Amino acid sequence: MLIEFNISNYLSIKRKISLDMRAASISEHKDSNLIFLPKFELLKSAAIYGANASGKTNLIKGIRFMKSFVMNSSTSYQVNDKIDVTPFRLNVENEYKPSFFEVVFYLNMKKYRYGFEVSKNEVFSEWLYEAKVTSEKMLFKRKRNNIEINKRNFKEGAGFEDKTRNNALFLSVCAQFNGNLSISILNWFSKLNAIHGIQDELYEGFTINMMKDNLKDKIIEFVKKADMNILDINVEELDLKAENITDKIPLEIRLQIEKDLGPKSKLNKLHTIHNIYNEDNEVINKMSFNLNDAESEGTKKFFRFAGPIIDTLINGKILVVDEFDAKMHPLLTKSIVKLFNSSETNQNNAQLIFATHDTNLLSSNIFRRDQIWFTEKDHGESTDLYSLVEFKISEKSNKFTEKDLGESLDNSSLNELKLPDKLIKVRKDASFENDYLRGRYGAIPFIFGLNNIIESNGEKSED
Repeated sequence: MLIEFNISNYLSIKRKISLDMRAASISEHKDSNLIFLPKFELLKSAAIYGANASGKTNLIKGIRFMKSFVMNSSTSYQVNDKIDVTPFRLNVENEYKPSFFEVVFYLNMKKYRYGFEVSKNEVFSEWLYEAKVTSEKMLFKRKRNNIEINKRNFKEGAGFEDKTRNNALFLSVCAQFNGNLSISILNWFSKLNAIHGIQDELYEGFTINMMKDNLKDKIIEFVKKADMNILDINVEELDLKAENITDKIPLEIRLQIEKDLGPKSKLNKLHTIHNIYNEDNEVINKMSFNLNDAESEGTKKFFRFAGPIIDTLINGKILVVDEFDAKMHPLLTKSIVKLFNSSETNQNNAQLIFATHDTNLLSSNIFRRDQIWFTEKDHGESTDLYSLVEFKISEKSNKFTEKDLGESLDNSSLNELKLPDKLIKVRKDASFENDYLRGRYGAIPFIFGLNNIIESNGEKSED
């Protein structure tokens, strides 16, 4: 389970920001939205809001990069390969500093903190700690090629210091040589999946494979409950020939695909089954449709996401989704969130983290205040991240304190006194959606007169 993700100097993120999945000391939805662990609780889900270009996607890209580098740095990188990392580029100082990535996570009844700093050329530092109740135990730490190991508690790392390239992670090297804890940590990262809501076609194959692995009934039930009038979905396996590939792809490209992949390759085609009705709306037969040609974009996405969602819930994984609400009706996104925020359907402590613009989800009936997060750019165009539970709004005080009165009399007469502002926390029964759209929490776009750009004959339109 993910406890915390920290990142700095990556894409639009200059200063360190933290996505913290630890539950705050608040009362709402404790029975449904929390994972209970010894000595602390975690959130089952978190929603991230913010204006376009505020950094939501870059935060998720940071999670995806960290996972990829941990899983592949020791095996997929060659000696002189560049590390595919981009620092914050709108400040001259940051371009030459390393990017920072760190996770705090719960694994095998223990809490760990692992992270690293990298540039395009090398790993600057790397660390792994086991967290205790009031302190931490260092398992290893690294500064460039100097690696210090706790030989009592991380024996698996001994002897591999010199086998670690400057563009590879020591943890990945230890896992490659069968270190038990290192392999367990890589397995934890393998269960951290970051996907994109607009590129849903990438996950169709995964969902099909789940259907072939005796999980078809769960996926069909999932789709049926979305009220899409689909009775069944069948997978047809065809030889990968040009005539079997969708004609939306030019013939010469289809022929090249057939040649490149070879005669033994197979192609999956999906067919949705619908009822046929007579004039009295009585069912008289059934008809099969090609899912990718006949169904809506929302239906296709919902089916393609069925695999990752069900897999996450069954196996207690972590699913991170960008553009979560794209192409789907708000009621469908709400129903998916409720699957995670439930003690009945989420029995294996799965977690869902997603970026969205769907303000229908901004409700105290769905989320606790610590589950709602916002991204916003500061004056230097760097992404900031904060949660609703830690946000304070301005409100007029009902009375003066002696300090307020004394300071005001120094500069004005009694008739000119103004009530001072005070900062208060957002109430749990506040209208989250309305207050967000009114700009009370920040993280919304400031739109300056779009109507002024439409002109006729060099003059502004009167409409």
